[in-house]
Amino acid sequence: MTELIACPTDLNNKKRVSKMTWLFMALFFLLPLILNNLIIIPIYATLEADVAYSGSLLTIVIKYLQDFFDLLAFSSAYALIIFSALLLDGKRSRFIALFYAITYLLVIPVKMLMNVVIYGSLGSTSQIIIDVIYLGVYFVLYLIQLLVVYIFAATDSSRYISSLEALRASKRDKARQRAENIESVLPFSKFIDWYNPLQRSAVKMSALITAIKVGTRIINDVSVGAPESFGEVMIMVVYYLSDFIYGAVAYIVAIFVISFFFERLKKKDGDLSPSDKA
Repeated sequence: MTELIACPTDLNNKKRVSKMTWLFMALFFLLPLILNNLIIIPIYATLEADVAYSGSLLTIVIKYLQDFFDLLAFSSAYALIIFSALLLDGKRSRFIALFYAITYLLVIPVKMLMNVVIYGSLGSTSQIIIDVIYLGVYFVLYLIQLLVVYIFAATDSSRYISSLEALRASKRDKARQRAENIESVLPFSKFIDWYNPLQRSAVKMSALITAIKVGTRIINDVSVGAPESFGEVMIMVVYYLSDFIYGAVAYIVAIFVISFFFERLKKKDGDLSPSDKA
């Protein structure tokens, strides 16, 4: 798929691609998850349990930091799935998805063990069961979200490649010329480009995350009841606005990771062949 990229890039170097994939998964997926579950979440839970800090600005900041690390983790994994679905191969995108799923599965016992650090014990039998069910439901939701994003990536890349091949195989000169004039998918020429399959999948991913956040917010608001004052209405508006910002940040993270991954895979000047330099 090197013809889809404007700059010389060795996507066929499996050793180099594998190394970069592992590095990016470690830095942008594993590290945020580790920081979140071993440091940020325990600090937040400890402060919230303290009357002096509960509901304070400090706990609010830590809560948003926790949300950002969570967002950074899964948005980065999604970005690598989107990239590999179009420019690498289905096997690699499936590997990333499987690694993602296994990692979040392992997060469940880690979260339970952190109760010992925070509260001194795992809790009663009933509390352990509740925690397992609660974390299990979230794990299933993460898997559903992963599956939908994977389908977005696979479908958008497949349709794009099929359309491009159909234009190139056409007997019409205009169609073949149109195929030659199609812009490269990387580097990105616009911040948002619906006709770029990478960005299209990222936009859909962002919309999905926003829909989930807003849907969860609506369910919570319905259970709590209608606001009783103008101040409560404004608080609701701010929270809903933050959900849309959350989705927008997910798109920005995905675009950044895809662009950065592409930059790291570009051939250096010393690696260019005469044909590449021409």
